[in-house]
Amino acid sequence: MTEKDDDGKTLRYGAPPKSTWQTFRKTCGCYLTNAPGIFGSASAYRSARQLGHSVEIAERYYVNVVRGIPKSAHTVEAAMQITKQLERIIDAVTTLAPHERRARRAGARRGSPAPSGTVSMVLG
Repeated sequence: MTEKDDDGKTLRYGAPPKSTWQTFRKTCGCYLTNAPGIFGSASAYRSARQLGHSVEIAERYYVNVVRGIPKSAHTVEAAMQITKQLERIIDAVTTLAPHERRARRAGARRGSPAPSGTVSMVLG
């Protein structure tokens, strides 16, 4: 469910409390480094390069942090086993909200241009 932050402008999408982009970046780095199907034997090098730091840092902080990743996982979403959840999010943010669909249908019947609007995202 989306909510407006205290400033009344920023939308929040229900991320866990105290989540930061740095937390998400570190999580992604762990999966990139530990998923054998993404970068194979070059995982520490490739993840370090993508994250902008040295292989030594990748090996020190990311190697063997996450276990049980399917060898068949070739994407971060598959490695994290969240592919279905991400598909729902993508559907939610690329689909018009019900009130926008009604407005577009009404506009199309009258021959007026479709109104622009915001995207509503509801996760259940």
